[in-house]
Amino acid sequence: MSRKLLRIVVVLSIAVGFAAYAGAQASKIDSSAPSKDSGAVNSKIDDSAKSSSPGTNSVASPSDAQPSGDEGAAATGTDTAPATTGTSSPAAGSANAQNTSAPHFSQREPRYKLTRNDVVNITFPFTPEYNQVVTVQPDGFINLKQLPDMKVEGMNTSELTAALTTAYSKQLHDPVITITLQTFVAPYFIANGEVKNPGKFQLSGDTSVTQAIGIAGGFTSAAKHSEVYLFRRVSNEWVSAQKIDVKHMLASANLAEDQHVEAGDMIFVPKNKIAKLISVQPLIPYNLFRLNFGTF
Repeated sequence: MSRKLLRIVVVLSIAVGFAAYAGAQASKIDSSAPSKDSGAVNSKIDDSAKSSSPGTNSVASPSDAQPSGDEGAAATGTDTAPATTGTSSPAAGSANAQNTSAPHFSQREPRYKLTRNDVVNITFPFTPEYNQVVTVQPDGFINLKQLPDMKVEGMNTSELTAALTTAYSKQLHDPVITITLQTFVAPYFIANGEVKNPGKFQLSGDTSVTQAIGIAGGFTSAAKHSEVYLFRRVSNEWVSAQKIDVKHMLASANLAEDQHVEAGDMIFVPKNKIAKLISVQPLIPYNLFRLNFGTF
């Protein structure tokens, strides 16, 4: 009996020892874990409280506020090249403003352009056997020696010289050609409508629309000064039309929009009462123009 009690006492003592050892290990683990986590949490709380406290003013440096170019690109995955704006420099803007506000002037002292029935003397100083006198035919062509017919209507003498030099270069080495107008049709313009002396007038020198109206005697009392039309034959099938506000130009003393009159142009001044009924397009078929305004 005594042996059994002894065994029981030994087993209980061993169990108590293991329990005490396990409790000691558990207390060590519990005491070390809070110190590690709570310190990190408390430090974060303290830092955030300092940064957000109303009593302190925090000034962030540029390097803290914005990452550098390389760091920003690495963080966002985008390039950090400087963006270009759509606005130009003040100097460029002022230059553009000056270009757009500058008036566009017509060509002054334009060269005479060949027309039908003109007689042209073509001279070859070093190859006189090619000399010839030609007349511009009604279709605008001329007959040439050793060459096919060439259309010359609308060319000036410089352009004709260049065209003949190119054409004769196939037969002659560096041909020298001189062009002389032997007989030519005097250039003219037509003034029609509400002008005092409508008709056909010789065009001599540089003449503008307002000057041409003055040559025709000026406006009548029934003229529509703000709607003067300048018609110009641009091809065999089409006529260009441009409306000019002569009243505004004369009232403002600004003739920047006063158009240059070319040979064969027609100036038409409508009546004041019917001007609103006239609808003129920028380009008019020549056959339709003939029905409404006549020929020129």
